[in-house]
Amino acid sequence: MNMKKAIAVFCATAMVVTGSSIPKTTWAENTTLPFDLKAPTNAALNWLEGGDSPTTMECVYCMDDSMCKWLKKWGDEATKEEALAELNALGFTDITFSAQIDWAIDDPVNGWHYTKYWDTEGQDEDYNYRISDWDALGILIYGETTNSELILRSVGDIDDNSNEIWFGNDYNPGIKSQLKDGQYDIIPLEEGGHTITLFKQGETPKRTVYARVRWSIRLYDMEGNISYEHSDWSKPAAYGAAGEKWEPYTKATLKAPVISNLKMTDETSNYFPVISFTLTVPDDLKKGATEVEARGGSISLITEARADGDEWVEIQGDWTLSSGDMSYSLQMLAENMESKGKSLSKDTKIEVRAYYYCDQYTDSGEWIEPFNSDYSNILTINGDTPTPPAPSTPEVKEGMTEDEVLAVISEIESEEDPSGTKFGYLYAQEKKSAKKAITLTWTKPENASHFIVYGAKCGTSKFVPLAENLTDTTFTQKKLKKGKYYKFIVAAYDQDSKLLGASKVVHVATKGNKKAGNYKAIKTSVENGAVTLSLQGESSIALDAKGVPEVKKSKVKEHRIIQYESSDEAVAVANADGTITAKGTGTCTVLVYGQNGIYQKITVTVTQ
Repeated sequence: MNMKKAIAVFCATAMVVTGSSIPKTTWAENTTLPFDLKAPTNAALNWLEGGDSPTTMECVYCMDDSMCKWLKKWGDEATKEEALAELNALGFTDITFSAQIDWAIDDPVNGWHYTKYWDTEGQDEDYNYRISDWDALGILIYGETTNSELILRSVGDIDDNSNEIWFGNDYNPGIKSQLKDGQYDIIPLEEGGHTITLFKQGETPKRTVYARVRWSIRLYDMEGNISYEHSDWSKPAAYGAAGEKWEPYTKATLKAPVISNLKMTDETSNYFPVISFTLTVPDDLKKGATEVEARGGSISLITEARADGDEWVEIQGDWTLSSGDMSYSLQMLAENMESKGKSLSKDTKIEVRAYYYCDQYTDSGEWIEPFNSDYSNILTINGDTPTPPAPSTPEVKEGMTEDEVLAVISEIESEEDPSGTKFGYLYAQEKKSAKKAITLTWTKPENASHFIVYGAKCGTSKFVPLAENLTDTTFTQKKLKKGKYYKFIVAAYDQDSKLLGASKVVHVATKGNKKAGNYKAIKTSVENGAVTLSLQGESSIALDAKGVPEVKKSKVKEHRIIQYESSDEAVAVANADGTITAKGTGTCTVLVYGQNGIYQKITVTVTQ
């Protein structure tokens, strides 16, 4: 797999048009598409109250079911060929999707900033961009009912005459030229100078910001020509003086999920079977989910399964609202059965149900205690459950070339760690998580020349390289989806580009959903980080390790249990349950680490 191609696949950024001229826009009514290109059905807007920047707002918008289902099919490796065949039948070889967000202040009729350049993704005939920093084009979208983006971000120091974001340049208009007197307030910067804000904390808004959204589709035909299709604009969202008030959900008003078409798929995750069912998201829930997310909350789908009438077990898989097929691994169910001396087989009767978990805020920013909706209807599979095969863990080895490592890592479709990786080699971990970005950090071993960071969405998504030839020991992946889990592997290479060692998989959630949290610390039963064992006396100790969430009342969705690693197993070993057992006299270190790389170091001394 070509490394640069893999990086492009993960980032999914809009490609630059090549050729002698920018193609003219072809409007949607002249082209047949494999889905209905309708305007976003709902949009909502919220000010972040100084978070990110004084002006930053979040715009959340909904996707029509037809487009949502097809985009989900296009983005899933298991169904990509089917979607491509549908596209080819219409005379196209490729397609890209993005959103465009226009804005206005106080005037939702004539105050918009759309120009003809938006129809060609902001470029003129000579490929010069003709848009300002506040004109939001080329926004990555997913096959999910709700998508979101931060808009109207910082303009910087307006006292700095070289500030092109504010003053513009020969090609790009500055924000100053797009604003009228009275549409903003000037405030001081801590480091000196001034910037602007649209609202002031603690004050009743005196102006209204509006946003409207449309889809932008780029199509490539059989001759290599490019055309653009655009949906109509959504109904404007408003925040401020004329903004609509939102009544938060209650258990009485949030209806139970409606699910159907339960089936066993041909896919596996961690070598366990994967099931799917269809989720129907009604229009009133689409609007409600948009309003909830705009205020920093979320509505998630939680799914449970049981085998042969036994207890219900939460299973892992899709949990963001998305009309169409939702996929889930049966790993947690199978492991629950194994703990009781049973096994998942082709004769197992499997039942599935789901509920919504609602975590929301009021218009004034007050957090509301989360609650669950009622359960959905129960779906059943009677038998025909494939028996999980014996696992075969991919392995990376010291001395592998970059291409050899990529060949192994890119085939991992689960949450597992590749064999041959060690946590204590790089100590790769989360440094910082934001709504749209994750920063990793790690240590630099002796002889390490450079690093490569690989990543993917958590679940069955395959790893791809995100950055290569890194010499720093930190890396930030941006343009991520809020409230989502992502997984990463860091690999260290020598000056000949041969592998020195690789990290365990690091699972980190972006902020924005209390059902998707991270650990800030690991606690154990060992005080002061040290323990003494004896070969003749007390030869073992149970660590009783637990992860401490970064935010109180948040939930860390378990992608990997807390794990243990001994620096010298001839002195002491730690099993999967966290019990340290003495093996020989001496001193060693046991690392106790969570899925996001947060760890506790325990010094173990073993006497005779």
